Amino acid sequence: MRAAAQLLGVPTATLRSWTRRYGIGPAEHRPGAHRLYSDNDLQTLRHMRTLIDQGVSPRSAARTAMASATPGYAETAPLLAAAFGLDAINAALIIERHLRHYGVLDTWDLLVRPVFAVIEGRQREGEKCIDIEHMLSWAVARSFQKVPMPPTWTPTSVILACTADETHALPLEALRAALCERGCGVLMLGPRSRRGGGRRAGAGLTAEGGGDLVANCRHRGCGHDQDGRQGGTTGDGRGTRVGLRAPATGDGAPKIAS
Repeated sequence: MRAAAQLLGVPTATLRSWTRRYGIGPAEHRPGAHRLYSDNDLQTLRHMRTLIDQGVSPRSAARTAMASATPGYAETAPLLAAAFGLDAINAALIIERHLRHYGVLDTWDLLVRPVFAVIEGRQREGEKCIDIEHMLSWAVARSFQKVPMPPTWTPTSVILACTADETHALPLEALRAALCERGCGVLMLGPRSRRGGGRRAGAGLTAEGGGDLVANCRHRGCGHDQDGRQGGTTGDGRGTRVGLRAPATGDGAPKIAS
């Protein structure tokens, strides 16, 4: 870190503060070991330093510099730093950059879920992380909702809905984004979807001749129960059940649970 600070012309304490507060710098670091700065890390930090010299605040400069850099593949450290710093905007920018470069599935499986798993682990150890979990859930949902939808003429072939008592729709947000990324028309009903509504939507799609799948999500082990009390986290997807069935009426519809 000292060598990098000298190259950038800033005190070592300043560089350490930037890393801690804004998640800018090396993605991987082991306590007691030297931080290893890549050329991409140094380029991003130089950009940040230039913006600060031009009068931009350090937080805004870090966001702009990181937004212009190619993100590391599945690097969780910047998102963890943003999450535990309750920096919702920077967290969303990190997720959005990863989405643009690597797509929805890799972002969900290799970036978002591992970060939630860390939060869950620290919460099990007694650390109060419910605010961090909620902030990150918002940033993830906001970022995935920005994935472009297919053209308006694309037939809707998938319905995504939570069970009537389920308030957590984040796994379905990821599934919706992944399907949209592949050009699939999706109808998102969201949390607490009544059974009748799903049947009505499914029947409508069947009538149009374009509907072939309904996903029904029920999550167990959520961050909050229905009256808002703190529980486990939702993040790593454990306890999530997604059922898929053809949107046909009657009890004979094929079902798949995963």
